[in-house]
Amino acid sequence: MSPTSVETAATVLDGRTARWLGHRDRRRSEFVDTAVQVIAEHGPQASVEQIARAAGVTRQVLYRQFDGRDDLDTAIVDRATTMVLQHLLGYLDASDGVEDGLRRLLDAYLTFVDENESLYRFARAREAQSGPGAAVSQTKDDMALVAAVMAEEMMAEAGVTTDIPLTDVFTVGLIGMADAVISRWLADPDRPSRAWLADGLVPLMVAAIEVVIPLAPAPGSVRPPT
Repeated sequence: MSPTSVETAATVLDGRTARWLGHRDRRRSEFVDTAVQVIAEHGPQASVEQIARAAGVTRQVLYRQFDGRDDLDTAIVDRATTMVLQHLLGYLDASDGVEDGLRRLLDAYLTFVDENESLYRFARAREAQSGPGAAVSQTKDDMALVAAVMAEEMMAEAGVTTDIPLTDVFTVGLIGMADAVISRWLADPDRPSRAWLADGLVPLMVAAIEVVIPLAPAPGSVRPPT
């Protein structure tokens, strides 16, 4: 076979491989879409059989796109974390003050959980099984990175610096504190109202932020004399 023929064959094979991989990715995505819908309908304990039935395939066909149940579960949790990140990014705005911005972000997160409770429970259960490095943990790390960027911008505007590591200490601690409080609140079947949670959590977060960044008063507000 001539070099030209080899190159032509390689090009054809590369094209076929790319089309196959693209088809496989689409099939995986479709199955994950179905799994999210099944979990919403049947709860976080939804079975692979229920997912396959809803997708109109056998369990064996479903598993051709995944390396077992763990791979399927990880793909579902990845989708859940992408959904929550996309939802929250639209609420990252502190133009009317950090406290109001945090309350709005907290309400947006709890609204997402209310609307996707089974998926939230599924992701949390998976995190407990997988430990550090799980998709939910990665989401918190991603949010910490976003918060660090916002903190750097706020510090630049205020003309201040800090010796506290922003990403590894400040924002990870801030996100971790909020996550622990919210998770505990969500786990309480007799939990108080959202307003009760916000009134307790948001001032703590504001106080933690002010350790690093002096916050300007929100528009229209008056700070008491110090």
